[in-house]
Order: sequence, then C-alpha cells, then structure tokens
Amino acid sequence: MIHYVIVPDLLGPFPSAVMLPDLPPLPVLARLLSRAECCAAPVGYTRTLLKLFGLPVASGRDVPAGALSWHLYRPLAPDQWVCQAAPIHLQPDQDRLVTFDFYHQPLGLVEAEAFIALFNDHFAEAGLHLWLAEPNRWFLLADQVPDIRTYPLSAVLGRPITRFLPTGPDAARWRSLLNEVQMLWYQSSPNLARTERELPVVSGLWLSGGGCLPQAAPHQFADVSGDSRVLQGLAQLAGIRGGALQAATMHVLSAPGRAVLDADPAAWVVALRQLEHLLAVLCNDEVRLFPCAGQHWHWRPGRRWWRRTRPITDWLYQTSRF
Repeated sequence: MIHYVIVPDLLGPFPSAVMLPDLPPLPVLARLLSRAECCAAPVGYTRTLLKLFGLPVASGRDVPAGALSWHLYRPLAPDQWVCQAAPIHLQPDQDRLVTFDFYHQPLGLVEAEAFIALFNDHFAEAGLHLWLAEPNRWFLLADQVPDIRTYPLSAVLGRPITRFLPTGPDAARWRSLLNEVQMLWYQSSPNLARTERELPVVSGLWLSGGGCLPQAAPHQFADVSGDSRVLQGLAQLAGIRGGALQAATMHVLSAPGRAVLDADPAAWVVALRQLEHLLAVLCNDEVRLFPCAGQHWHWRPGRRWWRRTRPITDWLYQTSRF
C-alpha cells in the first residue's frame, strides 16, 4: 500500500518576525524527512492534486478549482466557466491594502445572501452571476469565458492586494469589475450592519481557480480523506467510493497550512502533532509526503536507515510576507 499525504505549506513560510516555539518531539516526521528521498513535485496545492489524479494543467492557465468544487453542489455543463469567489476584507496598512478572509469570523447565511443579491442585481446584464454554496463559499459564473490568470486566496492573505490582481489579456476589465464590487458594497446595508456590530466589513471578492470541469482520468486511489472541496470534487469526478482494489490512499491535512497563513505557531505545533500521529500509522507502508512547494519526500520502510535523523527546523524556512 502507498499512502499519499498532502500537507500544504507544512514547512512554512512563516513571516520572519514570527518567533517559532521549541518543537515537541516529532520522531516519525523527523525520521521521514531525514531518510526519505526528496523528489520534484508541482508547486501549489491544487496543481499537486490534479497531477496525482492524472489530470493535465496547461502551463500559464488557472487550475479549475472552481469547477471541481462547484460540481459537488449541482450539475455543471462541460463548457461552463466557473471560478471561486471568496469574500474578503481589506485593511489599510500605511500606503497599501492588506487582504484577510473570513475563516475565523464566518459570515451569516442571511448577510451572505444580501451581498450576493446586490452583486447579481448589478451585474446581471454583464452575464455574471454569483452563487452561494455555503456562507463563506461562493462561486462566480460567467456567460463568456474570460482570458485571465489568478492567484489562489492563500497567496494573498496578509499581503498587499495589488501584487496579486488578475493578469492576462482580459485583466483590465476584471480588475475594473473588482473595483466596482468594492464600491457597490462599501456603504451597502449589510456592511453598515456589520460596522454597527463592530465586525470587519466585506470589502470585495477574491476570484481564483477559474475554468471548466476537466474529464475524469485513470487514477490509483482506493480512498481519499480530507475536508478540501477540491479534493472531494476530484474524488467524485473519478468515482472513488472506497473499498476498491487500488493500491494507494490519499490523506489531505489543511491545519498546518492554515496555521502558517495565520502566522500562528501554537496552532501549527498542534497540527504537527496530528500529522505525527497519522504518519506513525502510515509509515509501516510506503509514504509520499507533499508540502506542495515543489518537492515531495518518498519514504520506504528500511531504506536509508543509516542516515542521521536531523531536527525538523533544518527544513523550515521563514520569509517576509510583504
């Protein structure tokens, strides 16, 4: 049995100003990193998943994360373009606007519906429709397929928004649209209500992962686990039901990466302990560990046993997010 363990941003980067605590003993993870073979892998969580599921992604194109997530909720026509549309809060910081999401303060269903209704009334003639799957999970459908490249929301959180706006031939139109959304919602009723309750306002939308639903491809996975909608969409597309005879499983752990995004070392240590417990079970078999940063570690029991176990801090890296 081969176990694929996907842990986005497992090893950072943490902002350089963050002081990392002393790590608890994590012998299984340290031994894996020290003795496993380090191999090339895609950069980015969704690109890693598509690669492992045998689905190609054209160079310079967005990964269709929106379509893969959308079809969990309702059927999708093969040529329908969909992208993820996350509500964001923009906070002034000197001469720039820094981006935050609503992961820790989710919107209520009623107020999410109010923001979406304003958008749909305003942009109906432009062939754009915002659709709510869950209070913090929105999708944008467009009648005409735009030629833009976007960044995932995780890339921009805590950073100035201007560095990560859409690019490509249609970028000017879509940047203008995002500015229009900010103006539309700025003094809207749901935002005024949030201000009265001393809650962060919804400043605009973050668009990412636009594309059409890909064709299913042969895969090797008997089962997958994880709370990622993209992962669940891929599993549904591939027809994974569990209990099959394939020789591989996939496990996705998002908690370490979320702790890195929040620059929360304490939460990161808790998440590493969870990973340690999982690896203690899996490492009797072959394991491939993917931090989604351009490399992965291929562990096979008994291989390279003579290598010294190095501390995990040897693989961590820190950088300024600005």
